[in-house]
Amino acid sequence: MTSNCSSTTYEHLFRSLARHSRLFPLRSSDVTLLATPTDFYQQLVHNIQLAETRISISSLYLGTGQLESDLVGALATRLKERPHLQVQIVLDYSRGQRGGVTASSVTMLAPLLKQFPNNVELFLFRVPQLSGLKAKLPPQFNETLGVSHAKVYLVDDTLVLSGANLSNDYFTNRQDRYVQLTNCGALAQFYHQFVQLVTGFSYRVKLESLTSAKSDYKLLAPQLAHDSEAAKTAMRRDLEKLVDPSQYQQDKDDARTDAWAFPTLQFTPISMDHDERVLMDYWNTVKLV
Repeated sequence: MTSNCSSTTYEHLFRSLARHSRLFPLRSSDVTLLATPTDFYQQLVHNIQLAETRISISSLYLGTGQLESDLVGALATRLKERPHLQVQIVLDYSRGQRGGVTASSVTMLAPLLKQFPNNVELFLFRVPQLSGLKAKLPPQFNETLGVSHAKVYLVDDTLVLSGANLSNDYFTNRQDRYVQLTNCGALAQFYHQFVQLVTGFSYRVKLESLTSAKSDYKLLAPQLAHDSEAAKTAMRRDLEKLVDPSQYQQDKDDARTDAWAFPTLQFTPISMDHDERVLMDYWNTVKLV
């Protein structure tokens, strides 16, 4: 679009997005771009330190270094300070277990599961295409075939969206994109619901013992087998409903609204092509205006 696009043109493009995606009113003053990996890490810790009711996290994995340990420590401290705080974490099935029972994402988070069994839930999402022979391959080969990359870092009504994982390199020198949105209640609820939805199709991590010094665990399978057609159909149906604007009452803007969010989802293994549909319709609209 050129700088002299008319308001009518913008309205057409806006309506194009709204046909397929839910709209969430925002204030630009509540949107912050984080500049560096260090900013990203420090903001995550800061948000955790202020958590009151909920923390919802979806990531590929959690690293096993000192910074990651400090992040887990921040979670533990806040859970002690806020007994009603609920924490849900979803990681990738393969990456979350890389390193086994000695040094993996699961073992990093095991102390939280032991100390706060009523407050913390850990899930591992297994990409549906990893079945049969693929599921028997070593983890590093599984990871080349399919992993879950969904990233959500949500604390109460403060949301950080990024492509970065929770690991030392992404906290120190591996640059990515980071956007923080504060006071975004409806949008925050959307992403909280997304994380909750994914947990319903994930393996739940359950420690063998809450008192043993070991971190042995078992995985409780989801109700529908992860690679079954029933699971794929159900997950696609639930995700489509989550993004369907006709299923929800439109959130009202006010005089301070000067920005909008249009979340899109794409997950090829279950034939979820929402993002593709939104973009195709958008570009077709651009050609016409």
